[in-house]
Amino acid sequence: MNYIEAMKKRISVRKYEQKTYPSCAILKEKIKNLIPLNKNIKYRIDIVDKNTMMDLFKGIVGNYGKITSPNYLLISSEEKENYQMNCGFVGEQLALKLAYEGIGTCWIGGKIDKKLVNEKLGIEKNMTPQILMAVGYPKEKLTFKTDRKRKSLNRLIMSKETDKFDKIMDLVMLSPSAMNSQPWNFEILEDRIRVYENPGVMKKLLANHLNGFDIGIVLSHIYLATCEKFKTKPKIEKEEIEDKNYKMSVII
Repeated sequence: MNYIEAMKKRISVRKYEQKTYPSCAILKEKIKNLIPLNKNIKYRIDIVDKNTMMDLFKGIVGNYGKITSPNYLLISSEEKENYQMNCGFVGEQLALKLAYEGIGTCWIGGKIDKKLVNEKLGIEKNMTPQILMAVGYPKEKLTFKTDRKRKSLNRLIMSKETDKFDKIMDLVMLSPSAMNSQPWNFEILEDRIRVYENPGVMKKLLANHLNGFDIGIVLSHIYLATCEKFKTKPKIEKEEIEDKNYKMSVII
């Protein structure tokens, strides 16, 4: 598949046709082939129907922008270091795979009754439900939109040594985030892109707990766009940088 085309098509879909994705088996195969940020963090993605979701996630599903989809994905994980980033990293890969086929998705963050969900869905005790994603056929066909509300790259790039990643960064700007906050800054070096967390005042007040997922999402865009543009698999690792806002580097 072409991840660059998928990034251009992908938007957060809030209105769905009330028909299910054609095959749970196909969806499970896509889930099985995802690349994790950290192979040592166990995670799982469950496919859950609308009725079950309405019972388990009252106050989340149906209220967030009135999203009602025939199916949802629930990402659960061990709570190890950077587990939220890992969830965002794999979840956004899946969203892009689906967008390429014209299937809509939307990340949904909210308070989850983790004990209840674990019991009802048979999730292992060492796993904790983390975040939801609506999935289904969008009422409007997915197409590239040029009027997305995004901060300018000049506001997000802290320093820049080269122009060779400019096209990568244009695609990174399409990354979704909670409250459309784009809680990140970047350093562009000759051989790497460093990612920093910068949620802003409103995000800190209302959705600071979702920053880890957002960082994972933007790392996924950098990684996949780099794979496509440079025909190579970059490394993602944490350097020894004394800045509490520094999160990870994508090394090309």
